[in-house]
Amino acid sequence: MRMQVTQGLESYVLRSLKTEKEMERVKELKNKYPDAILLIRNAGYYNTYGEDAKKVAEVTGKEIRNNMCNFKKSELDLVLPKLIRAGNRIAIED
Repeated sequence: MRMQVTQGLESYVLRSLKTEKEMERVKELKNKYPDAILLIRNAGYYNTYGEDAKKVAEVTGKEIRNNMCNFKKSELDLVLPKLIRAGNRIAIED
């Protein structure tokens, strides 16, 4: 039992560190491109955060969870034109 708890805690800590690192990267990119929606690729998805997530959700009808909106990589060809037609600038980190 103790081993499972320790492994679970390690997994949680690693996920948290990854999330903190991701958020630092998001802030860095947002400072560099303040007027663009940031699409950040993570595995098979593109993620957006904060105000960018709200804009993406409004245009695409996607759901916002935990201050994040995401869509599958395979949907980029459908989502990108919608965001641009809505008057948004886009910055993509692939």
